[in-house]
Amino acid sequence: MRWRNPQPCFEDITDGQVPKDQLQLAEQLLKNKTAPFEPLLFKDRYQDSLLEVIKAKIEGIEPSVAVEEERVQVLNLMEALKASVSESVKIRKVKKPAARTVERVLKRHKKGA
Repeated sequence: MRWRNPQPCFEDITDGQVPKDQLQLAEQLLKNKTAPFEPLLFKDRYQDSLLEVIKAKIEGIEPSVAVEEERVQVLNLMEALKASVSESVKIRKVKKPAARTVERVLKRHKKGA
């Protein structure tokens, strides 16, 4: 198979300076959204949905198709990012769940597995 040279696709892109406020916003966003990964709390919705479709087809039932919601176009990306950062700061200020709550989720997950 032949591949085309990707270099011409990037010729118009120049090295630019990132405004300081955008860089600070990006760093804040990463800081707020970074957390340790807890695999036991992860739910693979894609796999669950796929299994539902497979089971439905085995039973001869036509699977239902979810209707996508109309997406809202973001006009100002910086404003959307700032809103996301402020929202994540509010969420972080909410009390963490009690240890018993986390233990219950882990137990339920182990029972379901």
